Amino acid sequence: MGLEENGKLDGSVATTGVGFLINPVQSESKTLPARLTRFAGLLSAQPEAAESWRWDVVELAATRTQRDVMLHVGGLVWASIESRAAWLLGRATAPLVSLICWLLRSQARTCIPIALLPVWGGLETKADTGLGAAILLVLTSGLGLHTLVSWARMRLKIELRKKADTRGAGSDTLKGE
Repeated sequence: MGLEENGKLDGSVATTGVGFLINPVQSESKTLPARLTRFAGLLSAQPEAAESWRWDVVELAATRTQRDVMLHVGGLVWASIESRAAWLLGRATAPLVSLICWLLRSQARTCIPIALLPVWGGLETKADTGLGAAILLVLTSGLGLHTLVSWARMRLKIELRKKADTRGAGSDTLKGE
């Protein structure tokens, strides 16, 4: 109904009631939903989806009201903006995530910042407020950072190497003898 064998419109779709929205006989790029669907396809992180979105809008225009078509097209634009934002955020944060994973893979690389940051904050606090506040800051921030590191290792599925794993295969044969 409305589509020929080769996927082209045969002119019978969307000619009743909502012809001003999608008119397959004329150029589809002149209607508002068609232009918005094309814009959503260009903006999306998956531009290959634009063609299927266009056909969805054509089918909706044939069976639904103008309001339904416009709501659907608005949803397509919103979805394309969200997908592009997620793609950009993923690309922008990838180096930071790699750095964090590198830091968390080693106990030494993790313990140095956990030890130095609270001490530095404690020294600043001692100069401003006093020794009691500085001690409290160092203890609580050290515990908080340790909990944060444990959570990050669990979330990123990072396991520390055990001492026996770093020796090599020769140590296993000595244990069995």
